[in-house]
Amino acid sequence: MEQLTEVKIREDNKVKGWNRKKLYVLRTKSHPIYRKLRMRMYHNGRRTVDEYCMKILTPLGLLIWYLDDGSITYDKRGKSRGMDIRIHSNAYTEAENKMMMKYLNDRFGLRFNLYQNFKKKRMKRYFGLRLKAVDRLKFYDEIIAPNMEYIPPDMKYKIPNRETIVALIENPQNRKGSMEELREKYSLNSMET
Repeated sequence: MEQLTEVKIREDNKVKGWNRKKLYVLRTKSHPIYRKLRMRMYHNGRRTVDEYCMKILTPLGLLIWYLDDGSITYDKRGKSRGMDIRIHSNAYTEAENKMMMKYLNDRFGLRFNLYQNFKKKRMKRYFGLRLKAVDRLKFYDEIIAPNMEYIPPDMKYKIPNRETIVALIENPQNRKGSMEELREKYSLNSMET
């Protein structure tokens, strides 16, 4: 960005919501490329996404998107598969989320489920993407690991531990499909039947 225009970064000490992480604000001067991006991404005052944006998304771009709008949660009760990786794409419509799911699968081989939340206060449905359990290791190996050097220390809390992912795969309660399929998919010869 600094090659295009002056960039100012400042730390914002205001705490918003439940999140107590540091917040950084990035400011740039106006530039024609930013106006073009805004014209492409905003229609009738609403942010949108189109097929072109998804086609040019790189692994690093997907990682940045996840670090910005994603989350990882761990089930401490052990009632689910133990880990949930999401991209909170709730600014987009159901159709846009479905299109994003298709492109993430076609481009990266990552399968997501669509989830929705209903906010009674606003009387509105919000949609997002939940990474399927079977693709967690692929997400780590192909999106996170090659770009680890670009992850700021303050964002590491969003990065799953690879050993945890492998342990969840090896846990018999979490298996779907035959052992041969799992061994082949993850190249894990240490898995016991």
